Amino acid sequence: MNTFEVAVLRILIKRQQPLKLSTLVSGFPDDCEDSVLSAVSSLKLHGYLVLDDYQPNGYVSINRETKENPADYRC
Repeated sequence: MNTFEVAVLRILIKRQQPLKLSTLVSGFPDDCEDSVLSAVSSLKLHGYLVLDDYQPNGYVSINRETKENPADYRC
């Protein structure tokens, strides 16, 4: 898991509620937008996140029904 994926998960776990994708991205430095969006995509692909829309107003949240063990997650 890379540092952006860890950071995204920490933010969402701390918030305990869905967060607008644009708000999540704006919390990182301006030159990191691609890395944050890539982290969100990877986490969604592995079942850690629920994302209703990839538009800026889409909401992202932790998938509470994740069956995958984080220790088994490899990039």
